[in-house]
Amino acid sequence: KRLVVQKSALEKSISEARDGIGTDFVSDMNRLDQRIDGVKELIKNHIVITPIFQALEATTLRSVQYKDFSYTTKAVDATNKVPSLIVDIRGTAKNYATIALQSDAFSTNSLIKNPVFSNLTIDEKTRTVNFKLSFSVSTADLSYQTFIDSMVNKASIPNSSNTP
Repeated sequence: KRLVVQKSALEKSISEARDGIGTDFVSDMNRLDQRIDGVKELIKNHIVITPIFQALEATTLRSVQYKDFSYTTKAVDATNKVPSLIVDIRGTAKNYATIALQSDAFSTNSLIKNPVFSNLTIDEKTRTVNFKLSFSVSTADLSYQTFIDSMVNKASIPNSSNTP
């Protein structure tokens, strides 16, 4: 009989807890869940261009200057089936040899794909070479989540100069 009374009390407690939650609470939680899913989707599809600037900073020769930077989104790259950005830059270099060296420097960076220098002209005043540079970058490499993850990883790696 004691177990029957305990069972009845537990069933009543569960029923009261269920009623206490109410439909308003459940509706609010469903809306919150949908918002969270929406934010996750935004973060998944959001890109950052900071890695492009970091790649340019790491590979640009001192005798090369960039004067104009723009980019456009290309729907889907035929090779890897991923959307990509097409970056267009105008700039100047010391001479033609510098442009050749710069092209080689870009080949060491995995972010910059298919760099093409064009519209090479000599500036009569400065005797430098003006150029247009175009290259592509996979949006998968520019994922906001990937960027955040790399920042967290950099922050968690101990600085080797602080170790004894």
